[in-house]
Amino acid sequence: MNDALPHAMLNGWTSHSRLLDEGMQRLDIGVSIYDADLHLEVCNQAFGRILDLPEDCLQPGAPLEKVLRLLAERGAYGKVEVEEFVDQALVAMRTVAEPFTFERRTLDGRVFESHTSRLATGGCLTIHTDITHHKEAEARLRESQQELADKTAELELILENASLGIVTVEPVPGGLWQMRRANRTLGELLGYTASELEGRSMRLLFLDDAEYARVAAGYSEITGSGKPYRSEHVFTRKNGSTLTGILRGSAIDPQSPARGAIWLIEDVTERKRIQAELIAKSALLQAGTENMPGAMAIWDAELRYLWWTPRAEEFFNLPSGTLKVGMHLSTVVRFFAERGDYGPGDVERQIDVQMQPFFQRKSMVTQRQMPDGRVIESRRNPLPDGGYVSVFQDITAHTQLQLELGKAKDAAERAVEALHRQQKQVRALLDNSGQGFLSFGRDLLVQEEYSRACEGMFQVIPGGADIVSLLFPADLAAARQLRSQLVKIFDEPDYYVRSFGVSILPRECQIGERVLLTDFRLLDDGDLMLVLTDVTAERRFMALSNTDRLTGLANRRRLEEVLAEECERSARTGLALTVIMADIDHFKRINDTWGHPVGDQILAAIAGILREKVRKVDRPGRWGGEEFMVICPDTGLEGGQELAEKLRQAVAGHAFSVAGRQSCSFGVATLHPGESVESLVSCADVALYRAKHQGRNRVCASFGD
Repeated sequence: MNDALPHAMLNGWTSHSRLLDEGMQRLDIGVSIYDADLHLEVCNQAFGRILDLPEDCLQPGAPLEKVLRLLAERGAYGKVEVEEFVDQALVAMRTVAEPFTFERRTLDGRVFESHTSRLATGGCLTIHTDITHHKEAEARLRESQQELADKTAELELILENASLGIVTVEPVPGGLWQMRRANRTLGELLGYTASELEGRSMRLLFLDDAEYARVAAGYSEITGSGKPYRSEHVFTRKNGSTLTGILRGSAIDPQSPARGAIWLIEDVTERKRIQAELIAKSALLQAGTENMPGAMAIWDAELRYLWWTPRAEEFFNLPSGTLKVGMHLSTVVRFFAERGDYGPGDVERQIDVQMQPFFQRKSMVTQRQMPDGRVIESRRNPLPDGGYVSVFQDITAHTQLQLELGKAKDAAERAVEALHRQQKQVRALLDNSGQGFLSFGRDLLVQEEYSRACEGMFQVIPGGADIVSLLFPADLAAARQLRSQLVKIFDEPDYYVRSFGVSILPRECQIGERVLLTDFRLLDDGDLMLVLTDVTAERRFMALSNTDRLTGLANRRRLEEVLAEECERSARTGLALTVIMADIDHFKRINDTWGHPVGDQILAAIAGILREKVRKVDRPGRWGGEEFMVICPDTGLEGGQELAEKLRQAVAGHAFSVAGRQSCSFGVATLHPGESVESLVSCADVALYRAKHQGRNRVCASFGD
């Protein structure tokens, strides 16, 4: 009994083992079992087929190492160092206790998943599954998701960049409906941001309840029947203004009203305005053609009448009702020829001559005299569709006027000859006057008529040259300013404004050593005349009497003259005028410490700083002792303060050869309307005193105190 039991159990186990082996062989998945030493115990046919293994790798006892090396060499594990990979894989298979999964791709592109589990005996059980279809499905899913994302992004771009306002709406409790999503264009049309519209009632967009009620009825209709809604409405913007728009709407899902609808709003305000304007212009055109003094006619490509002005028959003395739509032009031409409008001659020949230009599709202008004595001008032009349009005008009065003009022209030519004689006499006087006379127009080029003295003043032939370059060949800043002033004068239509612009043009210029007074004058034809006076010798003499010998700057006498001139100019033009007073700090101590020669050196050096740092239009000078003055035309108080601060920093930053660092205090004052020269200088002195009192080496301004 006891011997039979193990034998029976052994037979049962053997039978059970055969069944398991047969079942494993029938599986579509690969199965392999390796012992603790990683030698093959058993595998099914699918294992070898999936991994495309040779027969010797499928025999019991075959080492796993050989399989790993073969797969690595094929590239199933990517780009790896084969021996290193095999060693690491064998170590992992012997030591890893937890199940793990690994994917590999075969040479034919299939993808397999290998799931390995540790057996109680120490060996490994690996299930190899073909997941190619699964991976392909995942790839298709990813592609579909990406395509959906791309289309969603495209729809978002379309929504945000559409030229129409777009909003989706949904019903809310209480019978109302609110905006769910609005695009940027709708916000721009109505003056809102998209976030200000989303979540709010559609009532916000309409001028009154009546407009809102109309849209509500349309909304109910489209959500109930699925029909599209289209109607014109008045919408209100955020700022209270209105616009006229076409509202189009459709239910998102007619079977599910809760999903709402999508509305498109097109601004037709400008279109309505254009339509109204076209209607008005059409009415004007109709009125114009009905009342035009001449006549007009249009023919089709076969030269049959399509349209004519109401007075055309009267204009050509035709019986009422003569012209008819579809009538050929040659019929009317024959009527004119038989009536004698083209003069004596063969009628058929005259008809051929008159019709020939139409057949050749030529544009032409002709004149002929009517039997009643009128002179008619005909302007004929072909149309793009093959037809013709002609405009007829009574030019009898114009012809007579031309005759009169011819007579007047003869008289004018005789007058011109007399004028030429007078011009020669004037030219002789100008050439001998010693002054330069020239003129120029909008192009700023000197005209060919000029006095002989101009050539000596400019040392070139001025005719055809640029006037700005002639006057300021080396002073680029002055040249730019003059050019800008002249352009403004020629662009200004108002005569008095132009006259004012001429009055503030530069009064003099310097070309090399030559000083010229410039007197610009407006001519009747809109051009400008320039009178030039050479004052070089006079200025040299004046310079000797107006220049401070030590500093080379203008002396007090010259400063007083310039100040008086600029105050008068400011009062006349309304332009600002500012004066800067400067005083060397502790100048007495300088003289006492280093002597008067050093003091003179400092005076000359500071004069050089002033001369270098001020603008071309500013006039620096020595007021007396250690005091300096800078006259700043066309400059307000703020500009004067900025210049004074610039000068203060320049002096304070200068290293004088003997005395070292020195400083100046500055007072700034601006001329007020009605203020005298003496008051202006006094205000600058008070500001200078304040700068001294507050610690020196600073800028103080007078604010009318």
